[in-house]
Amino acid sequence: MDDLPGWWKLGALAGYVAVFALVTQVPRLWGVQWLWEHALLVLPVVAVGWFAGVLWAAERWAPPRKRVAATAREAHAYVAPEPHEALVRARSTARRISLRRALAVLAVPLAGCAYVLFATSADDDQRLLDTQPPQTAVVVGVHVEPLDRTRTPDVTVDLGGRRAELGLSFAGDGDVRVGDAIQVVVDPDDPSYVLSTRSHDDWVYEGWVAVLVGAVAAGVVLVVGVLVWRAGPPRRAVRAARRATTTSTATVDRYSRAGTVLRAGDTRWVFRGATWAGRPGLEVVVVGELGEGRWVVVDSGRTRWPLAPLAAAAPGVPLERDVGAP
Repeated sequence: MDDLPGWWKLGALAGYVAVFALVTQVPRLWGVQWLWEHALLVLPVVAVGWFAGVLWAAERWAPPRKRVAATAREAHAYVAPEPHEALVRARSTARRISLRRALAVLAVPLAGCAYVLFATSADDDQRLLDTQPPQTAVVVGVHVEPLDRTRTPDVTVDLGGRRAELGLSFAGDGDVRVGDAIQVVVDPDDPSYVLSTRSHDDWVYEGWVAVLVGAVAAGVVLVVGVLVWRAGPPRRAVRAARRATTTSTATVDRYSRAGTVLRAGDTRWVFRGATWAGRPGLEVVVVGELGEGRWVVVDSGRTRWPLAPLAAAAPGVPLERDVGAP
């Protein structure tokens, strides 16, 4: 991301902070504290998804920090890019695309780890409720988080002279008052972890709910991951640009619906670009080695990605449906 302007990087960072705050704080309005309490786990999961999206957006809309066309606008004329700048721009863009695709792949196991941790935590709590003997505790504190719109209280109990905050909410906790006696269980390995015996008396702890949430989450992560992975230029083109070390100067000969014909010396090549067709006479830089079947990118002030490998255009043989510059 070295070629992106500073304001773009700052905006990406500020956006990540905002998204992280929304993911961890908005659920608290409905009494869901788990995401906030496990912020260190949520942090990388959100980061992977957010910055994968930022890299994808940068490929489409972000202006490079040093735009060759700046001088062109001032002079109202096109200025051909410098070969070295074109090479650096192509390699940098290719690295961003590769990183974005790697993040898309990484999001799947990270999301899986988050779900497994959540499911394991619920199973451990249920095992604790099933195996530990109930004890009577006295409520000594009831506190409602200001952000919690459900008004679910944090209940503190006294258990034999030792105070502890209940690890989970429970059915009827909204009616609990200081001085009430409730039944609890204590984790023998961590006496500070105390649960009400009614902590899992809710449909959200049913087995089918965990299966449904897991299936939906897996579907969403897989769909988003595949879309992010597939978005952008062909992988072979990205790999070639990332490893490119050579450049060539070429001139647009003509534009055809079959591709843009580039003239480099005495040879002509057909470049099939995704969203670009250069006007005749335009001088461009070809990043990569010219040759039949080679993957190259064309730079006309921005990196132009191919849809297919380079193909030779035989002199004197017209391409199908030749047209002028669009």
